[in-house]
Amino acid sequence: MYFLQAASNFVYDQFASYPPVHKASDLPRYCTRLAEILDRNPLLQASFPQISSHNRQALPLPYDDARISEIFTNNAREFDERRCAGWYITSFDHTDHSANLFRTQMNEGITLRPLHLPKCPINDLKASYDEVFFRLKTGWTKIQSDKDGFVLFKKPSTLHEEDSLIRFIITRFSLDANASCNKERIDDPTVYLSIRESAFDNVINTLGFDCSKNL
Repeated sequence: MYFLQAASNFVYDQFASYPPVHKASDLPRYCTRLAEILDRNPLLQASFPQISSHNRQALPLPYDDARISEIFTNNAREFDERRCAGWYITSFDHTDHSANLFRTQMNEGITLRPLHLPKCPINDLKASYDEVFFRLKTGWTKIQSDKDGFVLFKKPSTLHEEDSLIRFIITRFSLDANASCNKERIDDPTVYLSIRESAFDNVINTLGFDCSKNL
């Protein structure tokens, strides 16, 4: 077993400096700020030299936010692997093995591993995050309204873990009772979104997706 020890000036919490997140459209700017803070945080050193490959920077976050940041960044790297490979942001929670690395610091959050690979400028990363959200919000077509009062939509999946990302966003904005997202199979190229008709305007106003109740 091993653990990481933080530098004495470790930045444990900078929530006051985070931009407000009122709607899903705020997430690209929010994720950009998380990456910016994470990249400036001091490196947590492994306790034993032989595991120095586990050295990393870390930032405590609620798990939903951590996964949103991770999936946004995974997609940003896929857009431009050559320039963005160094933005290797991963999430962890108390159930992960990696959480043992931060047991004395935090139970949930994101980490950035120093891979000595290119990291595009933060403004370019923000542009990639904007592209992720654009792909999330567009391409939806209505399938039907079902007997249980939900409106069903589908779209071609164009992002890594797109259905998971939408589910984390739904949970992040406390919309679970009125919206859900899934694929029929892991390798299904189609994403399905279900929205309670009575809450449709509120859900769409929060998510910002291009979904219309009209066929």
